[in-house]
Amino acid sequence: IKSATNEAELDAAIKSSPTLDAEALPESIANMKEYLTAAPEAGGEGFKADPTAWQNMSFGSYIGVEASRDMTWPFLMGGILTFLMLGVGFPMSLSKEQKKGSKYISMLEGRHGKLEGDGH
Repeated sequence: IKSATNEAELDAAIKSSPTLDAEALPESIANMKEYLTAAPEAGGEGFKADPTAWQNMSFGSYIGVEASRDMTWPFLMGGILTFLMLGVGFPMSLSKEQKKGSKYISMLEGRHGKLEGDGH
Protein backbone atom coordinates (compact mmCIF):
# COMPACT_ATOMS: atom_id res chain seq x y z
CA ILE A 1 0.00 0.00 0.00
CA LYS A 2 2.85 2.40 0.84
CA SER A 3 4.37 2.00 -2.62
CA ALA A 4 1.14 2.71 -4.54
CA THR A 5 1.47 5.83 -6.70
CA ASN A 6 -2.04 5.98 -8.14
CA GLU A 7 -5.56 4.85 -7.37
CA ALA A 8 -5.39 1.68 -9.49
CA GLU A 9 -2.26 0.48 -7.67
CA LEU A 10 -3.88 1.29 -4.33
CA ASP A 11 -7.03 -0.70 -5.24
CA ALA A 12 -4.89 -3.65 -6.35
CA ALA A 13 -2.87 -3.52 -3.11
CA ILE A 14 -6.03 -3.45 -1.02
CA LYS A 15 -7.59 -6.39 -2.87
CA SER A 16 -4.47 -8.55 -2.68
CA SER A 17 -4.14 -10.84 0.25
CA PRO A 18 -0.53 -11.23 1.33
CA THR A 19 0.70 -14.68 2.28
CA LEU A 20 2.11 -15.32 5.69
CA ASP A 21 4.61 -17.98 6.59
CA ALA A 22 3.68 -18.86 10.15
CA GLU A 23 6.91 -20.77 10.60
CA ALA A 24 9.04 -17.72 9.81
CA LEU A 25 7.30 -14.93 11.71
CA PRO A 26 9.27 -11.85 12.64
CA GLU A 27 10.36 -11.87 16.27
CA SER A 28 8.09 -8.92 17.08
CA ILE A 29 4.96 -11.01 16.35
CA ALA A 30 6.25 -14.51 17.06
CA ASN A 31 3.95 -14.77 20.08
CA MET A 32 0.94 -14.55 17.71
CA LYS A 33 1.73 -17.83 15.89
CA GLU A 34 -1.15 -19.74 17.48
CA TYR A 35 -3.62 -16.96 16.62
CA LEU A 36 -2.40 -16.61 13.03
CA THR A 37 -2.50 -20.35 12.30
CA ALA A 38 -5.95 -21.00 13.82
CA ALA A 39 -8.55 -22.10 11.32
CA PRO A 40 -11.49 -19.71 10.86
CA GLU A 41 -14.66 -20.76 12.62
CA ALA A 42 -17.11 -22.70 10.53
CA GLY A 43 -20.71 -21.67 10.18
CA GLY A 44 -20.35 -18.16 8.85
CA GLU A 45 -23.26 -16.91 10.90
CA GLY A 46 -21.65 -13.54 11.32
CA PHE A 47 -21.74 -11.30 14.33
CA LYS A 48 -24.41 -11.89 16.95
CA ALA A 49 -24.87 -9.31 19.67
CA ASP A 50 -24.56 -10.65 23.21
CA PRO A 51 -27.94 -10.05 24.87
CA THR A 52 -26.29 -9.98 28.31
CA ALA A 53 -23.87 -7.15 27.40
CA TRP A 54 -24.86 -3.90 29.13
CA GLN A 55 -25.29 -1.95 25.89
CA ASN A 56 -27.81 -4.52 24.60
CA MET A 57 -29.96 -4.64 27.76
CA SER A 58 -33.07 -2.65 28.49
CA PHE A 59 -32.64 0.00 31.19
CA GLY A 60 -34.62 -1.99 33.75
CA SER A 61 -32.62 -5.18 33.11
CA TYR A 62 -29.37 -3.27 33.38
CA ILE A 63 -30.39 -1.75 36.72
CA GLY A 64 -31.38 -5.20 37.98
CA VAL A 65 -28.02 -6.72 37.05
CA GLU A 66 -26.04 -3.83 38.54
CA ALA A 67 -28.09 -3.82 41.75
CA SER A 68 -27.30 -7.51 42.26
CA ARG A 69 -23.53 -6.87 42.33
CA ASP A 70 -21.87 -6.72 45.74
CA MET A 71 -19.70 -3.77 44.74
CA THR A 72 -22.70 -1.56 43.83
CA TRP A 73 -24.15 -1.28 47.33
CA PRO A 74 -21.29 0.56 49.06
CA PHE A 75 -21.48 3.34 46.46
CA LEU A 76 -25.25 3.53 46.58
CA MET A 77 -25.40 3.56 50.37
CA GLY A 78 -22.52 6.03 50.55
CA GLY A 79 -24.39 8.43 48.27
CA ILE A 80 -27.58 8.13 50.27
CA LEU A 81 -25.82 8.58 53.62
CA THR A 82 -23.85 11.58 52.34
CA PHE A 83 -27.08 13.21 51.13
CA LEU A 84 -28.77 12.56 54.46
CA MET A 85 -25.86 13.95 56.48
CA LEU A 86 -25.02 17.02 54.36
CA GLY A 87 -28.33 17.71 52.67
CA VAL A 88 -30.72 16.99 55.53
CA GLY A 89 -28.88 16.54 58.85
CA PHE A 90 -26.52 19.50 58.67
CA PRO A 91 -29.19 22.06 57.66
CA MET A 92 -31.51 20.78 60.40
CA SER A 93 -28.79 21.20 63.03
CA LEU A 94 -28.34 24.93 62.33
CA SER A 95 -30.37 27.67 63.98
CA LYS A 96 -32.24 30.21 61.83
CA GLU A 97 -29.54 32.77 62.52
CA GLN A 98 -26.79 30.41 61.42
CA LYS A 99 -28.71 29.55 58.25
CA LYS A 100 -28.98 33.25 57.33
CA GLY A 101 -25.20 33.65 57.26
CA SER A 102 -24.39 30.34 55.56
CA LYS A 103 -23.45 30.34 51.88
CA TYR A 104 -23.74 26.53 51.93
CA ILE A 105 -27.40 26.72 52.98
CA SER A 106 -28.09 29.43 50.39
CA MET A 107 -26.67 27.06 47.73
CA LEU A 108 -28.90 24.22 49.00
CA GLU A 109 -31.92 26.52 48.84
CA GLY A 110 -31.12 27.53 45.27
CA ARG A 111 -30.03 31.11 45.99
CA HIS A 112 -26.59 30.47 44.42
CA GLY A 113 -24.58 31.64 47.41
CA LYS A 114 -26.52 34.89 48.00
CA LEU A 115 -27.08 35.46 51.68
CA GLU A 116 -30.40 36.62 53.14
CA GLY A 117 -30.47 40.40 53.42
CA ASP A 118 -27.55 40.69 50.98
CA GLY A 119 -28.38 43.40 48.46
CA HIS A 120 -26.51 41.70 45.59
